[in-house]
Amino acid sequence: MERFFAAQTPAQQAAAVAALAPQPLLAVVAQLGGAATSADPFERAKAVALLSQLLARNAAADKKSVSVLMEFYLARLHDATSVPELVDGILSMLKSGLVARKDAIDTARAFFKELNVQNYAQTVRFSVYCVFECLLKSHLDAMKYLGDQFIAGFLVAMDGEKDPRNILISFSIIQTIVVNFDITVKYEDVFESIYCYFPITFRPPPNDPYGITSADLKLKLRSCFSASPLFGKLAWPILIEKLSSTSDNAKLDAMETIAACAPVYGGSSIGKSLEELWEHLKEESLDAKPAAQKDAALAAVTAVTYALSTDAAASSIALDGLSKFLTFVEKYAVGELISATAPKESVRRLLKASAKATEPAFFKLVTTVIKPFLESLKGNSDTMESRAEKYAVFHDFLEISEGFYGDVSSMDDDSLPLNPLIPFKDDLYQYFSSALSSKNNRVITAGLHGLSQLSILRGGFMTALELEWYFETLLGLVINENNAVRQVAISLLTVESQRRVDKVLLHIVPQLLEAAALEGKEEPVLNSLECLVALCGASATVYADAIPKLTAMIEALSGLSLIHPIATALEIISSDQTSVVPEFDYIKYLFAPLLRSLVSRKVESGFLYSDFVLVESVGRTFASVIRVMDQREQERVAELVTKTLYLRDVFRPGIAHSESNLLIIIFSAVISNLRAEAKVPNADISALLNWLTQEAVTKGAISDQVKAVYLESVYHVVSSVLNKADGSVVSKFVFENAELYKLVENSQSLKVRQSAICLVLWITRATVMKKPSADELAKVTGLIDLLKGSDGGIIASNFYILSADDPSFGKQILTKE
Repeated sequence: MERFFAAQTPAQQAAAVAALAPQPLLAVVAQLGGAATSADPFERAKAVALLSQLLARNAAADKKSVSVLMEFYLARLHDATSVPELVDGILSMLKSGLVARKDAIDTARAFFKELNVQNYAQTVRFSVYCVFECLLKSHLDAMKYLGDQFIAGFLVAMDGEKDPRNILISFSIIQTIVVNFDITVKYEDVFESIYCYFPITFRPPPNDPYGITSADLKLKLRSCFSASPLFGKLAWPILIEKLSSTSDNAKLDAMETIAACAPVYGGSSIGKSLEELWEHLKEESLDAKPAAQKDAALAAVTAVTYALSTDAAASSIALDGLSKFLTFVEKYAVGELISATAPKESVRRLLKASAKATEPAFFKLVTTVIKPFLESLKGNSDTMESRAEKYAVFHDFLEISEGFYGDVSSMDDDSLPLNPLIPFKDDLYQYFSSALSSKNNRVITAGLHGLSQLSILRGGFMTALELEWYFETLLGLVINENNAVRQVAISLLTVESQRRVDKVLLHIVPQLLEAAALEGKEEPVLNSLECLVALCGASATVYADAIPKLTAMIEALSGLSLIHPIATALEIISSDQTSVVPEFDYIKYLFAPLLRSLVSRKVESGFLYSDFVLVESVGRTFASVIRVMDQREQERVAELVTKTLYLRDVFRPGIAHSESNLLIIIFSAVISNLRAEAKVPNADISALLNWLTQEAVTKGAISDQVKAVYLESVYHVVSSVLNKADGSVVSKFVFENAELYKLVENSQSLKVRQSAICLVLWITRATVMKKPSADELAKVTGLIDLLKGSDGGIIASNFYILSADDPSFGKQILTKE
């Protein structure tokens, strides 16, 4: 006890508290004697601080001792000097879960009576708010028993609060009160306590350690505004007033708050301000406004329409409100999109925002808007932009109707009402299909999107023949067009591959494959392959169907002008894979046919294995696919590649066709990408490693581009095999390739020395990464010593080889003297 009162630093105080913590709290109180009631205010405060710190440490306590201490603490709240410590202790007791209902009620009453909260420092005020928050969390029923007394007391406590940390927690408390209490009597007082903060204008100071943002405060205040429908008649005048502000931030905040509150308040609460509200939201949705303003205005329009619709079902007055608001929307849309010479996209977005709110709103707008729009298209006076906007309106309505009335998958669902667009389906099909003959890309795009939407709606919007024509049209655009429209067609077929894959497999994939095999037709070939890449990436079913056919084409085609783009397509498809396609036999349909083609196929320019571009492309395909395979499948692929390329002498010392050694790129792509736990197939490893080492330092008859890829593949294979080999193989390799280390030191050829150094670096990395024994580590350290005496520039430029996987590697080896 004496140690605590004599302490000069927080650390000394903490040590004294730790020594007292095992003792019962009431025993500590007894030891304090008169300190807690001393005439000296600072001694009293220090005594309370001791008790509060013990409480904060969860010192030995029970319900009885907590009740006694709570009574003592509450009785001392008039002691201003001790209030900070008293509040901390009360908060600790509430968090302990040992406070009884009666004591919780007494706590709230005492705080309301004794504390003028705003007279204290920010930290004390924050602790007071934490007490209220804790009372609501752990004793909600008791606080609801206090009812209006609790509400009034808290509103007085937070009145005038300006600190953002305290405001944030106060808003949370207000929200809890509104949601859980009966605020019928006090709702005006509650609303007055929060609306004075609207709109939030807080800007956090630079490097604010608390991390409170303006967005945090806005969202929390918005949650308070939207917590009760009782606030509606009070909030609407304020929100509408802010919409006429000169500040964009104030208007944005108001619109976002309307979007959150309108469904809660209901449409009837807007009253006579409906037209004024409409005018403001219409103005803020214009094209010239910032994107955030436009989006907020549209969200508000949707929310207001929803509020008016939900009320309309309950009263004729509310129904009048909905009709009035939708009439504003209708007249604006018809006037700006039909009569105006330069229709605004913002008008279409506003029409869509209102139509998508509810089914009654959609139904009314369809019956009043669609017919005049269709009539306006019968003449030829429209500009292309005007026509495109009208097509876009039709597409918006079709898209919205899918949510209300279902698509083809719900054809037999009799519970859904009929789509009000059904009477217009023939006209819509005619206009969308005729749009495809336009020379304006935007009109064509609008037509395509419209047809796509028509094709999936419940209600027979397209016949079987019309649907077949639609697919044929997409196919023609994909193969023969070379502009933005083709990309739209590809994206729509990609969507179809997910919702109607059977039709894509039947009508689209075969014709794309046929176009990809057209000799002397470069554009159709590349276009069809681009579409196949997109379809395979979007649908596992298309992937499983198309990949075997593409690899079969490589086995059958005789011209590199077709084989190269197909191989590139396979490479792109594989590079996007993040997982294997279930139940697809990669060895049978991808690895084996491509290996067969490379090893045995001969075209006009020679064997395929001599074509560096093709070999490198297939290597990248193999690498991408094997990375996403599991260990067992990886080992099966590795076994296939080893048997095909190594054990059958496709490349080995003394082979006549040295060009086939390019297939090391394929071998490396597989072996170098095996998982750590995957095993290299049984083979004469030492002979392979020795030959690859000779290849690395002697290869020079091929171009620099090929040489770089080839040598990198050799390095990777040597490194990967050594990494998976046991210590005896490593030791044997070091012994049998002593000449390699001499080349690092003594070779007169810069190219030979560079290859030797790179290979030694890869060997070093592989050996250390496999956690070698002490003897092996000593041998690797010897390699580093050799490197220290060689060309420093070459080492520096290739240092990434060592550090790529483990930044701490240098601590193990590179700094070793």
